Amino acid sequence: MPGTFTNNSHNFERWAEGYEGFLLNEGAELHRFGSVPEYTGLRFIRPLDDSKVFAGTVIDGAEFKAWRESVVAIQDEFSTLTGDTEILIAPVQEIECEFRFFVIDKQVVTGSQYREFGYTRKRRVNMDGKNEDSRANRALDFARQMVARWCPAKHFVLDVCMVGMMGTPKVVEINSLTSAGFYACDTRAIVMALHEWMKQKGM
Repeated sequence: MPGTFTNNSHNFERWAEGYEGFLLNEGAELHRFGSVPEYTGLRFIRPLDDSKVFAGTVIDGAEFKAWRESVVAIQDEFSTLTGDTEILIAPVQEIECEFRFFVIDKQVVTGSQYREFGYTRKRRVNMDGKNEDSRANRALDFARQMVARWCPAKHFVLDVCMVGMMGTPKVVEINSLTSAGFYACDTRAIVMALHEWMKQKGM
């Protein structure tokens, strides 16, 4: 307490319900790893759960087929990634920039940009909304709107991005509070918010 490693809401199908109409990979196909239909070109794949059995990645059909065959061939009772692992597979999208926000008791307490046009770009988001980059302000506003709409846990991490020529904000994914990188986030703000919440709960 008060962190959580995972719960039933740390799953793409639950995000799709909670953030319907606002999710980056809303049109994704859901399959078991060992039974993904063959495809050509590039696709984005990731586990359905926040299990970290592999990182979300863009991969072409031939490379994925070879990977899948090697995993299925060597899997045993100790394997974390198996042919039965549930994954999503989606078209590759043009993502301009990505942001991470830490949410404590339904409040966005700190945030950081972490990627821009596919490259790492760590830059703290000011919570007063007075950021030089207007994209940071838009991402912050969007994150607060999404938190008001639905929360998968009392405390969690929300990743959002801007996509396409218009820079439309979308929810990328949900992360557990206890297994997400900080980037340029204000770690003191996270600790103080948790401390205050624990005091209110008499912990």
